[in-house]
Amino acid sequence: MPVSIALTHLAAAITISLLLFSVVLSPVSVAASEGENLSVRVQVNSHEVDFPDARPFIDTNGRTQAPARFVAQALGAEVSWNEGVATFRGNGKEIVLTAGKSTAAVNGAYVVLDSGALLIEDRIYAPVRFIAETLGAVVLWDADSRLVKITMDKPIINGYGITYTKIDAGWYIVPRTFTAWVESNNAQKVDFYLTPTGTGQEPVKIATSFGSEGYFSITYRLPQTSIMGHLWAVAVNNQGEQSTDILNVYREADGSEQDSIEFGNLFINVFNQDLKFAPGGGRAVFSGYSYSDVENKGNHSRLLMLDTGGGTVKTLDEGEFIRNLGWDSAGENVLYMKDGSLCRLSVKDGGKSIIADNTFYGTFSPDGRRIAFAQSNNGLWVCDLSGDNKKRLTKTNQDWYPVWYPDGQHLFYFNDLEQELGDGAGHLQGMAKLSVADGSIETILPQMTGKFRSAEWLVPGRSLHVISGWDDGFYQHIVDLTEGNINDLGENFGISNYVTAVNTAAGLFFKASPDEIKIYDGSGNLKKSIDYSFDRWVFLSAAFTPDGRIIMMMGKMWDEGQDQLMREIVVLDPESEIYDVIAEGGENFEACFWEPGMGQILILEKSAADKFYQLTNFSILPATLGRY
Repeated sequence: MPVSIALTHLAAAITISLLLFSVVLSPVSVAASEGENLSVRVQVNSHEVDFPDARPFIDTNGRTQAPARFVAQALGAEVSWNEGVATFRGNGKEIVLTAGKSTAAVNGAYVVLDSGALLIEDRIYAPVRFIAETLGAVVLWDADSRLVKITMDKPIINGYGITYTKIDAGWYIVPRTFTAWVESNNAQKVDFYLTPTGTGQEPVKIATSFGSEGYFSITYRLPQTSIMGHLWAVAVNNQGEQSTDILNVYREADGSEQDSIEFGNLFINVFNQDLKFAPGGGRAVFSGYSYSDVENKGNHSRLLMLDTGGGTVKTLDEGEFIRNLGWDSAGENVLYMKDGSLCRLSVKDGGKSIIADNTFYGTFSPDGRRIAFAQSNNGLWVCDLSGDNKKRLTKTNQDWYPVWYPDGQHLFYFNDLEQELGDGAGHLQGMAKLSVADGSIETILPQMTGKFRSAEWLVPGRSLHVISGWDDGFYQHIVDLTEGNINDLGENFGISNYVTAVNTAAGLFFKASPDEIKIYDGSGNLKKSIDYSFDRWVFLSAAFTPDGRIIMMMGKMWDEGQDQLMREIVVLDPESEIYDVIAEGGENFEACFWEPGMGQILILEKSAADKFYQLTNFSILPATLGRY
């Protein structure tokens, strides 16, 4: 079933606008006070803006506030006013400001302002930089002369002269292969540029098109996988003047992109929340199961392969109980649980082998040559890739969840403290480091004991994301092994739940709850807190982009008396604090994922079939920030 999305269809050209940021002016610590001469001037393309009855000033946050109407009109925007709400339209943007609020709407997406809009003597004031940069201008602050210099590289309606701007595609993830073009009757050539995001690099010219009959196009393939960045263009006429026109972008139709990947005749009722992409993307393995009266096979599980390039979902193995555990580093083998045994599947030839019976968790070593696993009531073990040369590493029975250190010579695990907890919870556990070579054990943070569920590296070898708890709920922690610190993130239970995401490449940890979003570094220190209200959300999942700069969340809106709950997928840029709803659906949204190598988002969908839901397809949409 196709997804309803707030983006243009992949096969059609999309007109793309500037990615918007609310950027702080150069620091000014002066606040307006009586008796001081704090006159502030504003220029647009060297022409001073006239403020007939109200003057700009610097507020207590160090932001230059000015009557927004006069600044916007000088930049060629249309302005309308209605009972405390001002709307500005220009350069493909619609900005809506409400007096007294610290947010603005830009093309329907909400932006958090450092200083909100003000209503002073019937004039609405707004931060000059926000208005100007949103409309596509460049802003500089001259502290000595207390002058805001705005350069608008676009034809100005009010006769201040003609200058021009770059045309910004606003991609936040630039796909590896794309076609871009500009239509212009005046240009002699069009230069296309790419600016990687967050790297501090200067724009890089990637191609020039000299065009034909007013049509200037390029088809380009990045030398590596999809990247974070902006794609933009500058059209130049035969006098060397730059001009502005519409930049259009296709994702290149090379046979690999599809709107939807269907399940076909596969009957899967439940997704086991275990989809994992192969290194580099392109393929993913996950599991699901069918209820007994659907296929008349009893409760029936499948291990499945998603091939995003080939556009297929196929069965790899079947059994009563299957769970996916993960890939090796080469993307050639998959570990999974099947009917109480730990199994390995070779993706190359489809060969399957049982590694160990009565085993419910295992993991590949960093080099992919060995497997560590926890056997039920029989300690930790290690063996080679084929399951041969088994070696028991620990003597206590309920040791659990081995995690390889980056050196491939040690394991982190939850060690059995041989103390009964009661109520079927088994033994109390602690944390330890184990040498695979000689079996020596080092106790880690002895003050942290309990019943633990899982662990994963936040910063490999240094800090971990740990989940603890039993049937009465569970808790999440950031454990810094280097400094010996533990950050308890609280219980995760009920409609006030939170979701988390880990990005090991960037060493970042993300936590989203209905009232705020928090980002922690690899040691568990709070880096940023963003005050958003998701008070009617129940969070379902969150994930970082591969480089850790953008976050995707999925949640459902709840309301008493509602039969159907609206589900939304939101993309957030923590640096600029801009977020946007990129897809909306009902209960048909099951899960969503970043595809690591293709610069796209996959949405797993389902539909109601008789008494049960049935998984139907993966919908695909490009990963962008901003609604076009």
